[in-house]
Amino acid sequence: MRQQKFRYNAAITVAAVVAFFGAMPLATSHIYLSPIALVPILVGVWGWRAGTDVGPEGVRIRALFGSRFIPWSQITALVPADRRRAYAILTTGSQVRLPAVGAADLATLGDAVVEKTAEPDGTPDGPHPTDDPHDATQQRESHPGRAQ
Repeated sequence: MRQQKFRYNAAITVAAVVAFFGAMPLATSHIYLSPIALVPILVGVWGWRAGTDVGPEGVRIRALFGSRFIPWSQITALVPADRRRAYAILTTGSQVRLPAVGAADLATLGDAVVEKTAEPDGTPDGPHPTDDPHDATQQRESHPGRAQ
């Protein structure tokens, strides 16, 4: 599985560049107004950098100044909050928002998890015919991070 990247729309960065040039006359008029130019710069960097990277080892959540890596073994489910937001439910019970991932993108994330847990011959590593199909704990353990 190759790494998938979910990012915000590039129009955010373009708007930040336009806002930067629009703020320059005001920011250069007085020295105490110069920090005004930092706002569009920070928004542009955030729009370019923030997002979610999904790989075979786990999920990396990127923000303006840092990132957090969460391995698949710590993720129990991926759930939508509404049309534009998605969360990862961790084994500790806490929720982590997945930036730039919407409810429609969860299917892509779920496919990545299923692909990750597939055996080399292509068959899923999930429940076998001898397993109880109604036992939710077996299903959850066989597909960590996959929304049930």
